Amino acid sequence: MPPDTPEPHVTDIALLLRFLAGDATRAEQAVVHGWLRVDPAGERAGLLESLRRGGRPQDPALPAATVAGAWSRMRQDMGVGLDRGPVSTRPDSATRTWWRAVRVAGVVCAAALSITVFRASHRGRTEWREYTTVAGQRESVTLPDGTEFTLAPASRLSVAADYAAGNRAVRLDGEALFAVVHDDRHPFSVRAGTAVITDIGTQFDVRAFGEDASTRIAVVEGMVAVARGADRDRGATRMPPVLRAGDVAIVDTTIGVTHGADVTAMVAWAHGELVFVDAPVPEALRSLSRWYGVTFVAADSAVAKQHLAARFPPESVQELADQLAVALGARYERSGTTIVLRSMHPTHE
Repeated sequence: MPPDTPEPHVTDIALLLRFLAGDATRAEQAVVHGWLRVDPAGERAGLLESLRRGGRPQDPALPAATVAGAWSRMRQDMGVGLDRGPVSTRPDSATRTWWRAVRVAGVVCAAALSITVFRASHRGRTEWREYTTVAGQRESVTLPDGTEFTLAPASRLSVAADYAAGNRAVRLDGEALFAVVHDDRHPFSVRAGTAVITDIGTQFDVRAFGEDASTRIAVVEGMVAVARGADRDRGATRMPPVLRAGDVAIVDTTIGVTHGADVTAMVAWAHGELVFVDAPVPEALRSLSRWYGVTFVAADSAVAKQHLAARFPPESVQELADQLAVALGARYERSGTTIVLRSMHPTHE
């Protein structure tokens, strides 16, 4: 090993998490790279890739026989246990880095529940890391700058790989609630469906599932600027509308804004509760399907043409189906993961 190469000694698992998150200092990056170089069997590289892929205990694609055994050997190489606390040259690491490591580690553990973390993909010249949830799951993540997001079930958020360096751009397919740490020099922007949302210091919810014809933005506090993605792409210079707390924007071919909306109900999902306020039944059933991991079907127009006003706290699918049937004046049949709702008083088409 050349004399100027840092010793391959990693002091804490938190350092590997910072390295994967793009938040390690240059000195810390050099330590990790040096640790990886002294790895003739490729086990350490496989271990790091396992952490990037979600920390699964076994992965046939890795050179190590089991990741669990590699973790044990890594701890011996480090000479430090997880309970010793983080070591870092960053001035704010004493508390902040530990909590960041805990939050990221929580996401890594959740990867066993089908949440994908740090999966890189290439779109043009930009590399993205993707956070993904499946039906019936939601997850909260803290980004390197302290910005937090909660991802709704069946959603995907792509974060620019150089986010920690100031490129605070994310892409959303699904729904997420953001609590953004404002930075005038590095604006935070969300591209979702038909819209581009730029933070002006705020907490806001964005909904843009693939089947949605429009994008909905609901502002809980602070302000955001909202533009149509098509306008942004062609370099339009018109000043986009600014939304404040209580405002809701629907973006499709135009931008429509409603003031004084019940945004608390719109973001209740982030706290484990679904609230519908005069929601068309097909839309409500899609949300319930994502939330509970089953498929709800309206079998006739007497059910499908209704609007739903209801509040569903966390409960079993059986309890939910019972309440939903009462609210819609319907009966239901369940076959596997499909629940079919039929009106008690069907109308003739």
